[in-house]
Amino acid sequence: MATRLPEAGLPADTPVGITGYSQGGQAGSWAADQSRLGRTAPAAPVYLYHALGDELIPYAVGRQLRAEWCARGASVEWRTIRVGEHVSGVITHSLAAGDRLADRFAGRPTHADC
Repeated sequence: MATRLPEAGLPADTPVGITGYSQGGQAGSWAADQSRLGRTAPAAPVYLYHALGDELIPYAVGRQLRAEWCARGASVEWRTIRVGEHVSGVITHSLAAGDRLADRFAGRPTHADC
């Protein structure tokens, strides 16, 4: 069943998500396909980093995302966080991420390593 948000200014018949199950108890795949990271390459350069010890999102998932984006022609700069996990990885690499964002606004070149 589609979720509708007329209070957000959308027509009442505009589907914006999937809330039920379909086709023999299998979750509807349309929403998953539309939101699946890696399906399309980002148009802007990406600084992507992932901790080996990430306890929430396996490291292999981050590596696969990088591989899919690179295969689709994205400009990806990848960093492996050797010591750390999900939260500490964000903390230890937030300055580097901010520096790369500032570089984009300043027109400096990216350092993609696909």
